[in-house]
Amino acid sequence: MRVGLKLRETTISLDILLTLAKCRLLSLTNYAWLLVNYLEPDQSGSMSEVHYIKVHCSDSVFRTLKKLRYDGLMGLANVADSFVPSNFLDLNYAKSGTAREAAIKNMCTNGLIGYHW
Repeated sequence: MRVGLKLRETTISLDILLTLAKCRLLSLTNYAWLLVNYLEPDQSGSMSEVHYIKVHCSDSVFRTLKKLRYDGLMGLANVADSFVPSNFLDLNYAKSGTAREAAIKNMCTNGLIGYHW
């Protein structure tokens, strides 16, 4: 089951589409992918990215497993870069007040994205 939610982060001018896969909550570990469309190219020249993350709900932390960068908008571009971050073993807390934090909290509480902003 996939559920999508479109969010607008005006402070950093991002248009983010979060698509999360509902996973078994028995182990309190979930996997998700975050789709990011930039309004302008970022520092690396990318216009969109996919972040594959592993979320440990018991501690509300996540680990970035892989990133894909595209040379255009999502669905209209070619992969410009695909890599496993050098800190992929690190567990991180999402920054307070971000779409990622809201998605992780809701995924761990309800098992999927279920609110409307």
